[in-house]
Amino acid sequence: MPRAPSASTKRLRCQPIPARAFWACWRLAARQLDLPLSALLRDCALFVHGSTVATNTILEKKGAKVGMLTTEGFRDSLEIRRGFRDNQWDHRAPFPPVLAPRYLRLPVRGRIGADGKELAPLVATDVDAAAAVFAAEGVESVAVCLFNSFLDGAHERAAGAQLAKSWGGQWISLSSEVMPTMGEYERGSTAVVNAYIAPKVTSYLGALDEQLRQFGLPRSLLLLQSNGGAVSVAQVAARPVMLVLSGPAAGVGALKGCAAPGEAANLISMEIGGTSCDVMVMAEGDVPVADQLTIDGYHLTTPSVEIHTVGAGGGAIAWVDDAGLLHVGPQGAGARPGPAAYGLGGEQPTVTDAQLVLGRLRPGPLAGGAVTLDGALARKAVETRLAKPLGLSVEDAAAGVIRPPGADPAACGGAAQHRARAQSRDLHPGGRRRRRPDARQRGGAGRLAAAARCCRAPPAPSARSACCSPTYGRTICRSSWPISTGSTAQPRRGLWPARGARPRRAVPRRFWRR
Repeated sequence: MPRAPSASTKRLRCQPIPARAFWACWRLAARQLDLPLSALLRDCALFVHGSTVATNTILEKKGAKVGMLTTEGFRDSLEIRRGFRDNQWDHRAPFPPVLAPRYLRLPVRGRIGADGKELAPLVATDVDAAAAVFAAEGVESVAVCLFNSFLDGAHERAAGAQLAKSWGGQWISLSSEVMPTMGEYERGSTAVVNAYIAPKVTSYLGALDEQLRQFGLPRSLLLLQSNGGAVSVAQVAARPVMLVLSGPAAGVGALKGCAAPGEAANLISMEIGGTSCDVMVMAEGDVPVADQLTIDGYHLTTPSVEIHTVGAGGGAIAWVDDAGLLHVGPQGAGARPGPAAYGLGGEQPTVTDAQLVLGRLRPGPLAGGAVTLDGALARKAVETRLAKPLGLSVEDAAAGVIRPPGADPAACGGAAQHRARAQSRDLHPGGRRRRRPDARQRGGAGRLAAAARCCRAPPAPSARSACCSPTYGRTICRSSWPISTGSTAQPRRGLWPARGARPRRAVPRRFWRR
């Protein structure tokens, strides 16, 4: 059976209007296949879109101005959080800014009991008073999270209906509909994030679906959710928070396509894009799914594929701190201005600039002419910002951005170390028997990382993020990382030395193995 033609395209993300890059890719794909755009879409049997618009809206803090209705006495639960910190020793690190500030979190009277029965009726005048404040403050979206609404959402539905009359706004998110789960903080945080991203994400997807229909797409656009499933625009319009990991979660289909039918495969997926490296593990044919995740410090209760993200993408910025230590990320240069080699005004050296200085990337047009790499600009950025402060040659400084000479793969330092730590964190989620997985590199920077780690890379890794094609290149070698399920510990390095050898740690001689 002859193989159908395929096309892979890439364009820089346009931050103000993300649809521009979307349509630029489709027009380029139509030209590569020598087809009119309307004919390409008209003959499309299935259109699945994995988008990072929701994630970027949260990370870039470009969402709507959010107000919140809460039960009287629970106004500050969103700001109190759970009292937990990611690092218990760093008690001075500030929490991320609350998306609904206190003056826009307004209480209303009314109460649902622990058994789901009404203890006190909802006071409609409180809702009207809050609506007047929202209108005066220019609130664009409102989240409603009332106590025990996961048992009975009647009060929230009544409050939403009253808001629609007195406030007049379009975007109202009810926590009992977004995610009806126990826990006021988690449910309220999820509802607020949903309200924060709803105007931008829903408007973008609705307009995109309509444009696709106008160009001849016979079926509705399908969107990938954080759990790897697909839904229509109409189904996800009320709950865009389900799309926060839409882009990385597309790798579930790609991983399943790598395995033979019925095979309990052990695979690692590393999607290395412009800013981040997203690691996902398939253990014995299954990809773990969690019911909670954290995006930029905001806790969400939503089904999602277990993904660990570090700032080690191709656009991760390399910098030297005041103590003279080299760091890579988590800050990224983005698509614009991007790495210094793009020539779009960026001056900070990135992983891409380091690859160019080392000769692993060729200067000139890249990604179908989307950008042109300038080796002189990359070398200048590495020399000015890294080589001179560190007292190294330009080549040694660039090599340190990728991986410091003689460094352990799990040590701190370059981009390879961050990716190795991300792998080790996800490779040991339990205490079952360990396996040795194959690694799959995806994303725009996937091929270079695959070559550095001797992993398997797809022919078009940037397209594998939103594609389930099983057409992958040959295996160069297997990953040296063991895989298990049930434990979060990193691999042991071997506390005891071999007989007659010096220990690698400061272990007293009386404890040496004889």
